[in-house]
Amino acid sequence: MVILSAAGSAQAALYNLHFSGTLNTYGQTIHGVSGDAVPYQFEVTLDSSAAEPVKLAAGQHTPYIRTETDWYGYSAAHVKSVNILFGDKRYLMSELDYNPRRNVSISQLWNAPIWLDGRVEQGARNGAMQFTTWNWDNYDFSWINLGRETLDQDGVLRLNSHVHMRQFWSVGEWMYNPADSVNSQFSSAPVPETEQYLMMAGGIALLGWRLRRRKTA
Repeated sequence: MVILSAAGSAQAALYNLHFSGTLNTYGQTIHGVSGDAVPYQFEVTLDSSAAEPVKLAAGQHTPYIRTETDWYGYSAAHVKSVNILFGDKRYLMSELDYNPRRNVSISQLWNAPIWLDGRVEQGARNGAMQFTTWNWDNYDFSWINLGRETLDQDGVLRLNSHVHMRQFWSVGEWMYNPADSVNSQFSSAPVPETEQYLMMAGGIALLGWRLRRRKTA
């Protein structure tokens, strides 16, 4: 699901991408949290004016793998802030991963770490990106996929809002705790500009003044 409202000015360039839902940790503890429906709300803010996104045109890839719609890739330069906190783990902008674990052979996917199935200014139904942490001091490694690519049997590659997380650690052998979204939603909306806030505040103040005048009349 995508919620996209019109920007109040042609200068508006910031957009918030929201991922929300619940995660199932399958009875294990990941980043200090466990449960079959742990709520999450993650947010990434993009600046669409930072650069022109990479375009992956629908159906123009390999003979066996193609995207259903045009995809648009956004670089780390587009990312202005992230708010990704789960349990005691906060992912950082610097952990945005250019080398996600993808099982498809479309080379263009490696040109950008963030992909949307539509330009962010025009509205996108879904998005996909990955953040990865490598901590060699305590052998704690983790990644989170916000949105995912799925490859259907007919060779169509699609984006969905499914969130997946893993926390790895090493005790003689590799082990991990997984978390998968039970339900998930994705939405994007422009960040209101300062002028819009001022106009809204002025309108509310004017409305209050008129109501007070009516009461005293």
